[in-house]
Amino acid sequence: SLAELMDLYPTLSELAGLSIPEETQGRSLTSVLKNSNANVRSGALSVGKKGYALRTTDWAYIRYQDATEELYNMRIDPGQFTNLALSADQGKHLAQLREQLSAKLNANGLQLRKQGKKKD
Repeated sequence: SLAELMDLYPTLSELAGLSIPEETQGRSLTSVLKNSNANVRSGALSVGKKGYALRTTDWAYIRYQDATEELYNMRIDPGQFTNLALSADQGKHLAQLREQLSAKLNANGLQLRKQGKKKD
């Protein structure tokens, strides 16, 4: 299952038998420890100095502060060698991931800059 760093607190709390405060944003991963096929998240957000990344089961989408983008099909290119961000046949996936990333950022009080071109 995909996980975010904020999932560690509720996971460790649950394993230790402690209550998890309602305002906690993370999700416990104990179901994944019990069943490796369990799914906790449909996408995981990463935030860095140069931009943001959204990882789903099939895709990795990276959006840099300078508005450049990277898109990788993780099923066929797990090493992220071929950037598909400007590939005409990936427009649908790129648009979906842009929207998902924007929603996750907005939910966390962050914003994207204008859409850009590929990162070489």
